[in-house]
Amino acid sequence: MNRFLATSCTALLAMLTGCVSAPPVDRVQVTVLCSNRVCTPIDANNATRSIQSIKKLIYDGLSREFTACEAGGPNSPCTSNDLGMFVLGGPIPGRGALKSASFLSVTDGPVANSLNLRIALRETFIGTPLVCSHADGTLTLSSTGKVVLEFAPHFCNWALVGNVFTSFSMVIDRIDLNDRLVTGYYSLATTGTGNGAGSGYAALRIPDGRLDFNTLQELDTLIKTNATNRLTAADTPAPATAPQPEGDKVALVIGNAGYKSSPLQNTRNDARSMAASLKALGFRQTVLIDANHDLMESGLRAFMEQARSSAIALVYYAGHGIEINGRNYLVGTDVDMSSPQQVLAHSIDATEMLSALGIATPGAKILILDACRDNPFPERFRRQAHGLAQIEAPVETFIAFSTSPGKVAEDGSGSNSPYTKALIARLDKQNSALEAIFRDVRKSVVNETNGRQTPWENTSLTAEIKLSAP
Repeated sequence: MNRFLATSCTALLAMLTGCVSAPPVDRVQVTVLCSNRVCTPIDANNATRSIQSIKKLIYDGLSREFTACEAGGPNSPCTSNDLGMFVLGGPIPGRGALKSASFLSVTDGPVANSLNLRIALRETFIGTPLVCSHADGTLTLSSTGKVVLEFAPHFCNWALVGNVFTSFSMVIDRIDLNDRLVTGYYSLATTGTGNGAGSGYAALRIPDGRLDFNTLQELDTLIKTNATNRLTAADTPAPATAPQPEGDKVALVIGNAGYKSSPLQNTRNDARSMAASLKALGFRQTVLIDANHDLMESGLRAFMEQARSSAIALVYYAGHGIEINGRNYLVGTDVDMSSPQQVLAHSIDATEMLSALGIATPGAKILILDACRDNPFPERFRRQAHGLAQIEAPVETFIAFSTSPGKVAEDGSGSNSPYTKALIARLDKQNSALEAIFRDVRKSVVNETNGRQTPWENTSLTAEIKLSAP
């Protein structure tokens, strides 16, 4: 039976004021990390190694959905298939619940022995799903050896409840790397037009998204030397291009729609609209429409040369983007989508492209992918069911996805996709910081798609970047 409220709050007070309880930290003496059936308390001697093991555990399960269940305590079976709380929202009170979740990203945190996380939480009120934004959080190791998982309040909405903010925290007592099981004491709370809280003992089993050995071997026989590996090779000179002024802003804009199978409706318009907006902001640009693999490769080579003296180098891609074994590929229009072998032979690896761009220029790098359409290949080749995988941002890089990792973006019914439509509208506002632009884009897309699509960014920029013309 779920314990809805912590002992410090009465049920009535929680309903009326949203009294938020912290998980009982004192009930966890130290977090234990288990591997190969050997469990070791986390302390100063193994802290760094332990946090990196936890990071890998989460990374291998990125974008895979998992459930959180209520348990009676350590070594006890689950007593429910969710984590619940009593909420007074709208005209009637009811049960709110955290049904499932999926980690979207994990990176090293700003302080030692910490991780930054982004998660999608799927919640219900009286059994009806809520529309919720993603939540940002941290996993930290305290000086006393306790691992604490906390997610900042995130927005949820449903007509009967109205607007609420949900927060979640958990003091972890045990992490089993082999069983991929995380257990500990949690608290869950909402504030806003619906108020409530709950706490108890939770068990989370993080999925394993890694491919099995036989599938990896099969892929190894398919993978060729990707074209972008040759972008910086000494024996492959880049096409001659005019020298660019110091501090120039350059852009490569690609819009692929004319695929033999699975053609897209709006990507040509998206690229042309984006090119016009970037031109108004003072970018020198190369625009490729319906580019096959060879044209994409030659365009990238020329762009790399242009980017050498640039202050900002921006790549915008609209078209089919496909994830295979945790890698993202930007697909040329000449691809035969019948097999992963054809995709690898007619596409650009996004991670390798960013690595090459990082070698070409020390300036700011921006990659915008309105490319998270569906993946037509068999599931055994994928680490997630749909969309693109997370990309770690190299130094001084900003990566923008039209939707969150593992999700599919909409092509749109108008002349532009919802994402590009929102982006070009926001680019028209001068002198805005890059992060502010994409924050506004995210709000616009979430509203237009009724929560079906949430844009996502990953950044390693160390200074504020503005795209507006000087």
